[in-house]
Amino acid sequence: HHVVCMTLHHIISDGWSNEILFRELNEAYVSYQEGKEPNLPSLEIQYADYAIWQREWLKGERLEAQLSYWKETLLGAPESIDLPTDYERPKELTYRGGVYTTEIDGETLKALKELGESEGATLFMTLLAAINVVLYKHSGQKDLVIGSPIANRNHHEIEGLIGFFVNTLALRTEINPEESFRALLRRVKERTLEAYEHQDVPFEQVVDHLEIPRQLNRNPVFQVLFDLHNQPNASLPYNKLSAEHILFDHHIAKLDLSIFAYESSDTLYLTFEYLKDIYREANIFKMIDHLKALMKAIIQEPDKETGGYEILEAEEKERLLVEWNE
Repeated sequence: HHVVCMTLHHIISDGWSNEILFRELNEAYVSYQEGKEPNLPSLEIQYADYAIWQREWLKGERLEAQLSYWKETLLGAPESIDLPTDYERPKELTYRGGVYTTEIDGETLKALKELGESEGATLFMTLLAAINVVLYKHSGQKDLVIGSPIANRNHHEIEGLIGFFVNTLALRTEINPEESFRALLRRVKERTLEAYEHQDVPFEQVVDHLEIPRQLNRNPVFQVLFDLHNQPNASLPYNKLSAEHILFDHHIAKLDLSIFAYESSDTLYLTFEYLKDIYREANIFKMIDHLKALMKAIIQEPDKETGGYEILEAEEKERLLVEWNE
């Protein structure tokens, strides 16, 4: 058994790049096994060419139009989502992170996809809408901003390049407890598509132009992130060699809460990465249970008022409303 471990600084690589790296490693490995020279396709451009083009392209009226959209979209947005925490936020974060992964069964996943498709929405949009509802239930806050990374590879020439292209979008959602989940999903879809059209301006430029005061213990604009992994999976070496990816926990949390989702074998996996400086594991488990309960509820009654969904299990509701009162 052999283990290959690679560490790439994020300034030169992203998740999409990793898939390219493993795919080309596969092709090279197999070629050498067969006594051949690897025949990798030549690149039309290099990353430096893209960097020069981007700097020249994203300026003047084009840059101002993109920035104007984000200024208008995030005008008056709250600085944070006031989720209940277990510990007071320290002045300086340690970034110690905890990780927990849960599964959503195939039947529920299929129903979520069908619900989204009925409104012309993707699975990402459906899950984002559901996460917003759970965060609203936990915080009581109707105006929410969640960050989401985007591959930002919208040109054919850069699809095969290894480099840092990913950008982060700040997706704002206003919750109206009296409207249905289906109506909320339509609004999330509209806002997400608008953000995709204005994805070119780097997030750090958005922060700078919004003139948001920086804090050492809090990420600007958003502290919760959601990412649905939908990149093509690179094939691994074959012939006389079998290989698999080894998943491991980083034990580092860049944000208060990050939710990563990916599909495998008709199952949806949700990984919750949380900041131990402010959360205990039990609080995260409770949030996961509430999200699962909400998924079942919106599948059964997508036209129900958003504020009317019950996310507490019977045992938890009894404890909160009866036992603690006594």
